[in-house]
Amino acid sequence: MKVKLCKNNKAHSQIEKMLKEYDKDIEIKVKSCLGFCKTCKEKYTALIGDNFLKSSDKDKLFNKIVKALEGDNKQ
Repeated sequence: MKVKLCKNNKAHSQIEKMLKEYDKDIEIKVKSCLGFCKTCKEKYTALIGDNFLKSSDKDKLFNKIVKALEGDNKQ
């Protein structure tokens, strides 16, 4: 499953680095816009398939992403 991050989102590069350190095979795309501009400006965000994840803390977002990816791998 592909993880999409918004380049305008705060700390997208830090989250990308955390994900690569967790698993170098995670497919990450940094997009110019995910279509959630208001939320992206205020929170840490990611898009996995149709699942839009958000958090006020980058570590919590990382954990949500990992949980979503692990859930996808179980199917």
